[in-house]
Amino acid sequence: MNLVLASLKNTEVISVPSCLEYLEERARDFCIVNTFHEIFPRRFRTAAAALPHRSIKEAAEQLQEEFIKLVEQHYFPLDSWDTEWIRDRFPFIPIHLENYDCESEFEEVPLPICIAAAWVGHYSYAPTWTNIQEELSEHATIPRCFLNPQHRCNVQFLDFRRRCARRRFPISGFPQVIDILGHCTGSLFLDISYDCESPDHPYQWNKRDLKALARQWKRAQLMQEAMNSTTKALLDNPSAWETIFSCWSDLCTATHEAQT
Repeated sequence: MNLVLASLKNTEVISVPSCLEYLEERARDFCIVNTFHEIFPRRFRTAAAALPHRSIKEAAEQLQEEFIKLVEQHYFPLDSWDTEWIRDRFPFIPIHLENYDCESEFEEVPLPICIAAAWVGHYSYAPTWTNIQEELSEHATIPRCFLNPQHRCNVQFLDFRRRCARRRFPISGFPQVIDILGHCTGSLFLDISYDCESPDHPYQWNKRDLKALARQWKRAQLMQEAMNSTTKALLDNPSAWETIFSCWSDLCTATHEAQT
């Protein structure tokens, strides 16, 4: 309390709004510090004991920096180089994007990921199906419905997933690549998008939410590893695309015939 009063006394102009702003900033600081104490009590005591006699703000910032490093080591990545941005996002935990975004460029990106991006249809710079057909050359033929701008496929993705699942790897793994590029995985690290400046999510600086995000980060890592394996296998066996495209076009044809 003495440090709080001393800080207020050093303020050039003391007013009710300035005092409230100061207290709000300290409440923000100590919410993160309290979470540090709750999750890493021993490391907190060590860090707190090493603090020099500085202002509350400086002490809180130093503890926050130590805490953020520990979160990255034991839970999930944060943009630890920008602690000010992390504080500005309070009370929400900033999420480090691990996926492609709508304005991502796909130069020098493996062809299977480019195909998934084109399939999703939300990427400004994804290659066209005509470009993809040129890349595939004689290995596979793009479904005609993909090349017709007037056509809208009426296929349930779950049916496509089931068809692929009955095939051998890497065909069985490709729908998950589409899930990742479509930001539809169940992991915030892969699903969050920077289409909005500050993407909304409910996770705040507390033990429960940190553990929930840690589970989602583990899921994201496993899915990324699976995507890398699928991508490599498709590059090694490009003829598999013929079967993948057939799984889709057969459903599209069947749906069309059922409606006519």
